[in-house]
Amino acid sequence: PPLPRIAQPPVSAAPPRILTPTDVTAIRALGDCDGDVPPETVANTYRLDAAHTLGIVGCYLGAYQGPSVIVVIDEAGRWTPAVIEQAEPLPEEIEGYWSFLLTSASYDPESRLLGEWAKGRGLADCGRSATWAWDGSVFRLASFAALDECRGAPPGTWMSRWQTVNDPLDEAD
Repeated sequence: PPLPRIAQPPVSAAPPRILTPTDVTAIRALGDCDGDVPPETVANTYRLDAAHTLGIVGCYLGAYQGPSVIVVIDEAGRWTPAVIEQAEPLPEEIEGYWSFLLTSASYDPESRLLGEWAKGRGLADCGRSATWAWDGSVFRLASFAALDECRGAPPGTWMSRWQTVNDPLDEAD
């Protein structure tokens, strides 16, 4: 069957909203973040559409990756935790927390995709990667690939579990 497509609002040329230091402190508290994060990775913002900006706020750094709190900022500068569609059900006790916390989070303005790449261990021979497309209110799952068992396989050989036209996961991914 044809791959599904996530409808996205038009691109806006407006500059992204900026998070204040007070906002960043509050967002990091929301994510129960601790530890030092390099200043250049603490908060990045990207324009999503005419009314919304994406905020990626660094939480802490581990040996080879770290989580970030994902927020959506409105035109008044108010932020809220992002609603991110999950590839797999989250355990009930962490559902609210982990739904807006992504590992090695990134945003590509050209493809308009929010991404995550979570290594299961330093060799990156297991873990998960996913992308999401903004639909105007929620980040919808655009692709998902995972290898749950660490067995020496490079990331390009992970099992693809879900994909859309927005992120078709070609053979090199």
